[in-house]
Amino acid sequence: MDYSKILQELEEASLFDLFRLNVAINDKLKNPQRIEKVKHSLMIGQEITWFNNGTNRLEKAVVRKLNPTRCEITNLSNAKNWNILYAAINMDIDANIIKEKKLEYEQWLKNNKGLLNSSHPDILEDIVGEIPLS
Repeated sequence: MDYSKILQELEEASLFDLFRLNVAINDKLKNPQRIEKVKHSLMIGQEITWFNNGTNRLEKAVVRKLNPTRCEITNLSNAKNWNILYAAINMDIDANIIKEKKLEYEQWLKNNKGLLNSSHPDILEDIVGEIPLS
Protein backbone atom coordinates (compact mmCIF):
# COMPACT_ATOMS: atom_id res chain seq x y z
CA MET A 1 0.00 0.00 0.00
CA ASP A 2 1.36 3.42 -0.93
CA TYR A 3 1.06 5.29 2.37
CA SER A 4 2.57 8.49 1.02
CA LYS A 5 -0.13 8.67 -1.66
CA ILE A 6 -2.86 8.06 0.93
CA LEU A 7 -1.44 10.73 3.23
CA GLN A 8 -1.29 13.15 0.32
CA GLU A 9 -4.97 12.48 -0.42
CA LEU A 10 -5.85 12.98 3.24
CA GLU A 11 -4.34 16.48 3.15
CA GLU A 12 -7.27 17.51 0.96
CA ALA A 13 -9.92 15.84 3.17
CA SER A 14 -12.13 17.90 5.47
CA LEU A 15 -12.13 17.30 9.20
CA PHE A 16 -15.57 15.67 8.82
CA ASP A 17 -14.23 13.36 6.09
CA LEU A 18 -11.34 12.38 8.34
CA PHE A 19 -13.75 11.63 11.20
CA ARG A 20 -15.91 9.38 9.02
CA LEU A 21 -12.84 7.61 7.70
CA ASN A 22 -11.62 7.12 11.27
CA VAL A 23 -14.95 5.50 12.23
CA ALA A 24 -14.80 3.18 9.21
CA ILE A 25 -11.20 2.18 9.94
CA ASN A 26 -11.98 1.51 13.61
CA ASP A 27 -14.83 -0.79 12.54
CA LYS A 28 -12.42 -2.73 10.32
CA LEU A 29 -9.85 -2.96 13.14
CA LYS A 30 -12.48 -4.52 15.43
CA ASN A 31 -13.66 -7.07 12.85
CA PRO A 32 -13.63 -10.47 14.65
CA GLN A 33 -12.81 -12.43 11.47
CA ARG A 34 -9.73 -10.29 10.80
CA ILE A 35 -8.61 -10.61 14.42
CA GLU A 36 -9.07 -14.40 14.40
CA LYS A 37 -7.14 -14.72 11.15
CA VAL A 38 -4.13 -12.97 12.66
CA LYS A 39 -4.51 -14.72 16.03
CA HIS A 40 -4.54 -18.19 14.46
CA SER A 41 -1.42 -17.34 12.46
CA LEU A 42 0.58 -16.73 15.63
CA MET A 43 2.28 -19.04 18.10
CA ILE A 44 3.70 -18.52 21.56
CA GLY A 45 7.43 -17.82 21.20
CA GLN A 46 7.11 -16.61 17.62
CA GLU A 47 9.20 -13.63 16.61
CA ILE A 48 7.15 -10.84 15.03
CA THR A 49 7.41 -7.22 13.99
CA TRP A 50 4.82 -4.73 15.18
CA PHE A 51 4.15 -1.05 14.65
CA ASN A 52 4.77 1.00 17.77
CA ASN A 53 2.77 4.20 17.30
CA GLY A 54 4.70 5.81 20.19
CA THR A 55 8.00 5.51 18.33
CA ASN A 56 6.40 5.52 14.84
CA ARG A 57 8.41 2.49 13.71
CA LEU A 58 8.41 -1.27 13.40
CA GLU A 59 9.89 -3.16 16.33
CA LYS A 60 10.81 -6.80 16.81
CA ALA A 61 9.17 -8.79 19.59
CA VAL A 62 8.31 -12.30 20.74
CA VAL A 63 4.72 -13.44 21.33
CA ARG A 64 4.08 -14.31 25.00
CA LYS A 65 0.31 -14.83 25.15
CA LEU A 66 -2.66 -14.77 22.76
CA ASN A 67 -5.70 -13.12 24.32
CA PRO A 68 -9.15 -12.67 22.72
CA THR A 69 -8.54 -9.17 21.32
CA ARG A 70 -4.92 -8.38 22.22
CA CYS A 71 -1.52 -10.05 22.09
CA GLU A 72 1.05 -9.95 24.90
CA ILE A 73 4.59 -9.50 23.58
CA THR A 74 8.11 -8.80 24.76
CA ASN A 75 10.19 -6.34 22.75
CA LEU A 76 13.54 -7.78 21.71
CA SER A 77 15.36 -4.44 21.85
CA ASN A 78 14.63 -3.61 25.49
CA ALA A 79 12.77 -6.63 27.00
CA LYS A 80 9.72 -4.47 27.77
CA ASN A 81 6.36 -6.22 27.83
CA TRP A 82 3.47 -4.88 25.79
CA ASN A 83 -0.20 -5.75 25.37
CA ILE A 84 -0.99 -4.78 21.77
CA LEU A 85 -3.88 -5.02 19.34
CA TYR A 86 -3.53 -7.77 16.75
CA ALA A 87 -3.85 -5.03 14.13
CA ALA A 88 -0.43 -3.68 15.19
CA ILE A 89 1.29 -6.90 14.14
CA ASN A 90 2.86 -6.75 10.69
CA MET A 91 1.71 -9.99 9.10
CA ASP A 92 3.01 -9.04 5.59
CA ILE A 93 6.68 -8.83 6.66
CA ASP A 94 6.13 -11.95 8.87
CA ALA A 95 4.50 -14.21 6.22
CA ASN A 96 7.64 -16.33 5.73
CA ILE A 97 8.14 -16.70 9.48
CA ILE A 98 4.54 -17.86 9.84
CA LYS A 99 4.98 -20.52 7.15
CA GLU A 100 8.18 -21.71 8.82
CA LYS A 101 6.55 -21.87 12.28
CA LYS A 102 3.55 -23.71 10.86
CA LEU A 103 5.84 -26.36 9.37
CA GLU A 104 7.69 -26.66 12.69
CA TYR A 105 4.37 -27.01 14.50
CA GLU A 106 3.11 -29.70 12.10
CA GLN A 107 6.39 -31.61 12.55
CA TRP A 108 6.04 -31.31 16.33
CA LEU A 109 2.50 -32.71 16.12
CA LYS A 110 3.76 -35.71 14.13
CA ASN A 111 6.60 -36.34 16.59
CA ASN A 112 4.33 -36.05 19.64
CA LYS A 113 1.27 -37.94 18.46
CA GLY A 114 1.06 -39.95 21.70
CA LEU A 115 0.98 -36.77 23.74
CA LEU A 116 -2.01 -35.54 21.76
CA ASN A 117 -3.93 -38.66 22.80
CA SER A 118 -3.25 -37.86 26.45
CA SER A 119 -6.15 -38.15 28.85
CA HIS A 120 -4.95 -34.94 30.51
CA PRO A 121 -5.79 -32.02 28.18
CA ASP A 122 -4.62 -29.50 30.79
CA ILE A 123 -1.11 -30.93 30.59
CA LEU A 124 -1.15 -30.70 26.81
CA GLU A 125 -2.34 -27.08 26.90
CA ASP A 126 0.46 -26.16 29.32
CA ILE A 127 3.01 -27.66 26.94
CA VAL A 128 1.83 -26.39 23.54
CA GLY A 129 -0.64 -23.63 24.36
CA GLU A 130 -3.85 -23.24 22.43
CA ILE A 131 -4.13 -25.70 19.54
CA PRO A 132 -5.77 -24.24 16.44
CA LEU A 133 -8.71 -26.22 15.10
CA SER A 134 -7.85 -25.59 11.47
